[in-house]
Amino acid sequence: MRLTRPFRRLSPAERQVWDAYPAGTWVDLRTGDRDADDPAEGAGWGPERTVRAEVIAALLLGAREPEPGRTAGLRLAGARVTGELNLSDATLTGKLHLLNCHLPEVVSLTDATTSGVRFRGCEMERVRAARCTVNGLLELEGSTVHSGVRLDNAHVTGQFRLSRSRLHAPGERSRASESRLEDIRRPFTETEMRERGLDQSQW
Repeated sequence: MRLTRPFRRLSPAERQVWDAYPAGTWVDLRTGDRDADDPAEGAGWGPERTVRAEVIAALLLGAREPEPGRTAGLRLAGARVTGELNLSDATLTGKLHLLNCHLPEVVSLTDATTSGVRFRGCEMERVRAARCTVNGLLELEGSTVHSGVRLDNAHVTGQFRLSRSRLHAPGERSRASESRLEDIRRPFTETEMRERGLDQSQW
C-alpha cells in the first residue's frame, strides 16, 4: 500500500510541491527579482522557499499516485532543497525537473533507473550517478556543481546536456566521504582512486 502522507507536517512550500506532483505541474517559488533568485545565493533563502529533500524523494518513490489522465512529475523552480536527495537503487516513474534551485548536499542517483532528470541553472554540491540508467534526458545545463559528478558506467539513452555548466573537482569533504566506503580488505586501486577523484585536488 502506498503512503498518502508520510510526513506529519509539511511547510507551505512543501504542500505546494506535494499537491502539484500527481499532475506534474510546476511549482515556482522564485520572486521575479533576478538577483534575489540567483541560486548561488540560495543559502539565504527562507522557509517560504525551502523544501526538504526527503519530501521530494518520497514523491518520486511513490508516496502519491498520478492524477487520472495526467503524468506525475516533480517540477520545481527557485527552491532551497535541504538534506541529501538520495534516490539510489530506485526505479522512478515520474520525471524530476529542477530549475534555478539550490542543493547544498549530495544528489545520489547511484544504480537508479529513471525516465528523465533535469537540473537547469542550479547550484549543486555533488552528483553521484554511477551505474544509473536514464531512459531519456540527463541535464545539468547552466548548473554549477562544486564537488564533481560521478557517471562511471552510467547509461543514458537520450541526451546528456552540459552546456554552460561549471563542474569542479571533488572537495576534501567529498573525497573523505567516499574514501570511508573503501573495503579495508580490498583497497582502491590507482585506477579506482582516479575514477573517484580521490587522488587529486583539481582537474
